[in-house]
Amino acid sequence: MAIAHQELTATHEPDWVRIRLAYAARDADAGRLDGVIGHYRELCEALRVSSDMPVEKGLRMMAQVLGRSGRHDLAKQADRIADRFLGALVGAGTRSRPTPSKMPLEVAVAQA
Repeated sequence: MAIAHQELTATHEPDWVRIRLAYAARDADAGRLDGVIGHYRELCEALRVSSDMPVEKGLRMMAQVLGRSGRHDLAKQADRIADRFLGALVGAGTRSRPTPSKMPLEVAVAQA
């Protein structure tokens, strides 16, 4: 089973956001856009960030939320993931920036 599809909940994992960001960073480094989008969806719910925007912008908003809550290390990590995600989009030749709430995961997988 791929780590991207593991179910991690904030109630069962004390440092759930840190772990989910680490998985997203790993997937972004590997160019697995579908994995990043899956983690992004989970993080949006946990951090109460809207998923009605492009993933890169949403990750940057998460960084702001984390920074305001004093979790500066996680804020930097979310910002770096946004950079990696954008780099993976450019490398894949994708011109449009996916918005997960309007795009089923199956379409995201096909694009990656």
